Amino acid sequence: MVNLFAIRATNPKDMLTHNNPIGIDNDTWLQSLAMKAGVIVCAWGANGNHLNRNEEVKGLISEHKLMCLGTTQKGMPRHPLYIKSDKPLEAYY
Repeated sequence: MVNLFAIRATNPKDMLTHNNPIGIDNDTWLQSLAMKAGVIVCAWGANGNHLNRNEEVKGLISEHKLMCLGTTQKGMPRHPLYIKSDKPLEAYY
């Protein structure tokens, strides 16, 4: 499991107000781990579009098939915290 942002916070406002939530090595880690993953499940939830990060990351790993546990009304892949455990995976974009 990896995160779109290097900063992790239990309160999303902390991540949204951080001066550098992406970090300097996060893209490198995302690409490296995507190459090793059997399945990539996107699950960043409602705040994934902060700083257009969702689009940046999709571009970084665009050669891989991306899955999700459903999408929000705004098209973001749902965060597993808010989903029943028996929800099947589906293709994401």
